[in-house]
Amino acid sequence: MSYTVGASSQGGYDQMQLEQTALWENFYSGDTQVFYPSKFAESVLPQLTAGWDILDAGCGNGRDSIFFANNGMNVTAVDRSREAMIHIKTCEPRVHAVCGDILTAPVFAAETYDGIYSRFFIHALTAEQEAVLLERCYTAMRKGGRLFIETRCTEDALCGEGERLSDTEWVLDGHYRRFIVPEQLTARLSALGFVHIHSICAKGFAPFQEDDPVILRITAEK
Repeated sequence: MSYTVGASSQGGYDQMQLEQTALWENFYSGDTQVFYPSKFAESVLPQLTAGWDILDAGCGNGRDSIFFANNGMNVTAVDRSREAMIHIKTCEPRVHAVCGDILTAPVFAAETYDGIYSRFFIHALTAEQEAVLLERCYTAMRKGGRLFIETRCTEDALCGEGERLSDTEWVLDGHYRRFIVPEQLTARLSALGFVHIHSICAKGFAPFQEDDPVILRITAEK
């Protein structure tokens, strides 16, 4: 399917979201998943304190949610995939698994979380959806809480591959990706009120098989 962008393209984006959900449902019902914690989760853990309330936004199969729960965190995990939620509930009932759209799921009560974690999810959102998510994250975070983001960025070799939707949005093999401009994301976080914002783009953060893309990591504090 071809997608278009612009003011009248919401229908195209809605269809794209449905297709992305179906794609991930199929993936999470298969046997090619990775269940050990990501390198990002392992790097974030030392920055957390046992007993913290953590939100994993766009948690996928929950491998990092389960990792945090096993290390003393109180974890709420949100994803649209029912298959993923079934896996989490089966493997680690201590994780509060919520199946739904992260933009409308009832998990953003004010000052609820000490940490909000999002890995490989921001780049699956449009810029407008990202803005909504980040504002809700800020509201839901306690004073001194920390935000942790890992995402694909414009330095990724995949940026420019596939069907072009915009300068930063591409669809390749059915996957929609919006490659993040680091300076734009950090500026948006600063405008919301986040402080101590640190960002870095590098290889070695998320190698998988023969692929070792340049990945953006961001940490910020409320």
